[in-house]
Amino acid sequence: MKNKIFSKGWFKDLFCVFIKELLWSNMPVVAIFIWGIISVYFFPDEWWIISLIGSIVIVVLFFVLTYLSERKKS
Repeated sequence: MKNKIFSKGWFKDLFCVFIKELLWSNMPVVAIFIWGIISVYFFPDEWWIISLIGSIVIVVLFFVLTYLSERKKS
């Protein structure tokens, strides 16, 4: 009975993969939202350009880190 299909390790791996994928896919959205709030608070006159630049940087970093992560797997 050692080879159970639904073992404790299986549930742990499933939970860790789910949380990792959930955080990885939503992290850029959260970072852009937080950066937008920070730019409005600290730079009320030029918040739109700072938000735009920050959003572009976050999206580029996300794509670069995704590429490096996939390259590391293979």
